Amino acid sequence: MLHQTPSALTRALQASAMCAAMLLPASAMADDYPTYERVQYAIQCITKYGGAHQLVYQCSCAIDKLAAQFSIDDFVEAQTAVNGASITGERGGELRDNPQLRAAAKRYREAEQAALKSCGVAVR
Repeated sequence: MLHQTPSALTRALQASAMCAAMLLPASAMADDYPTYERVQYAIQCITKYGGAHQLVYQCSCAIDKLAAQFSIDDFVEAQTAVNGASITGERGGELRDNPQLRAAAKRYREAEQAALKSCGVAVR
């Protein structure tokens, strides 16, 4: 049996963890959402779809699926475009009239509907 000193074992574990992190796809590390964003999405989702306790799991599932498809920057931009489209008048016009933002909003809505459906949220 091979005996290692605690410091050697610690160094080996650290090296293993670093190697494992390097093997992760760059997108998995780059697209990691802050906890705040995940919680905010889940709370809004739970509220929007009825407030039932079981929605905690379903809405958490949905944000996980969205996080796999959108970088955090793209997610925030698309959510802003979706939310801004409902602003009336000139202020909302900048968001509604921008073709890139409209496309981002459309892609987000479609991805969100698919995520919600696959996670068992009864979308109204």
